[in-house]
Amino acid sequence: LENDEIGVILVDGNDATVKKYKSENNLIILEPMSTNPQNTVQIYNPQKIDIKITEKCYKNIFLNCE
Repeated sequence: LENDEIGVILVDGNDATVKKYKSENNLIILEPMSTNPQNTVQIYNPQKIDIKITEKCYKNIFLNCE
């Protein structure tokens, strides 16, 4: 993934999440796409925690045409 793209990311081999991806200063930053305050930014050091990008997501906008 490139910075600011959305993907399915596997964290530590167990937990999958869909987040906006960023790589900055040797850290992986995963930003939630929801407005739910329980979903927070997750920051990982990939040298300490296994991070695997499994899929790239594409945003689709559907218009209701009558």
